[in-house]
Amino acid sequence: MAETISERKRSHLELCQAEEVEYTGKTTLFEEVDLIHDA
Repeated sequence: MAETISERKRSHLELCQAEEVEYTGKTTLFEEVDLIHDA
């Protein structure tokens, strides 16, 4: 591998510190799902 896991992790953490990386309005809609327990 040209890039090790630790290098990729470090790169990811640097990106998260330097830029806004979260969606502000996009969701998976799981907050709209209610699961009913039936055991």
